[in-house]
Amino acid sequence: MDDKREAIIEWFEGILLLPCAGLVISGVAVLAYQMYLWLRNGYWTSFSALLLLRRVLPAQFFLWVKNSDWHGVKKIILFVLDSSLAGFLIVSGVVLFFALFLTIGNLLERQRKQSPNRAYAKPGDT
Repeated sequence: MDDKREAIIEWFEGILLLPCAGLVISGVAVLAYQMYLWLRNGYWTSFSALLLLRRVLPAQFFLWVKNSDWHGVKKIILFVLDSSLAGFLIVSGVVLFFALFLTIGNLLERQRKQSPNRAYAKPGDT
């Protein structure tokens, strides 16, 4: 039973880390496309995350930013979204990876403390 539980945990970790890898790979792909365009045209074509989101999401999505009374928060959100799409995707993937890594690590550590005799306990823990 412990081997089965450990296999499920490993499978779940792998599934959770797929979006992280997808974001990082997408960011690298956008950067590679920008380099291709630079080599072909001789000038850098910049893609912003805001440009992509405006094409993908409906116009009503940005009304909450436009109508916000919190001007500092609005400037921060627009600054982040107006940054490079490649950088935005890569940084988002890395941040999501570390957030998931810390969350999974905390959950496993809590599980180890509750039942130290399980198969996923640290070596030397008894």
